[in-house]
Amino acid sequence: MVKKSLNSLYEVLDRNQVIGEKATNVCAYAFFDCGATKKRVSRELSYIKKLVGMPVDLKLILTEGVHPESFNDPELREIAREAKSAGIRYTMKTTYQGNKYNNKSVADMASIILNQAYQSTLYSKDEPFIGTIVYKGNNSHYLERV
Repeated sequence: MVKKSLNSLYEVLDRNQVIGEKATNVCAYAFFDCGATKKRVSRELSYIKKLVGMPVDLKLILTEGVHPESFNDPELREIAREAKSAGIRYTMKTTYQGNKYNNKSVADMASIILNQAYQSTLYSKDEPFIGTIVYKGNNSHYLERV
């Protein structure tokens, strides 16, 4: 069921391809809360990435804690400060090296992975999902993935 529903999403992602440009490192950042240990979250995210058929070259970099000082971009640093002050526990940087996808497409993939994570045993039945995914848009400002 999950795999079938992703086929239409990949068609949408394919329409967002960046064609004819040299390879780039595109990325999105997720700031989210979860009570599970970093080891457990990391293992589950890797499993979900494979389960839903994400590109092998899509990298998920999970960090426990939000460290605004680690971001060079002032706008992203401010977003991270807000996440930290809200008590968010994890930062996930999702990257893809190449010219097949853009930042929004990578943010969409991160959203699929986190949506599936929320449906997993990482979260209890009534536990709300608290988090956001941001990516740099065409206007060079960070946009929240909605």
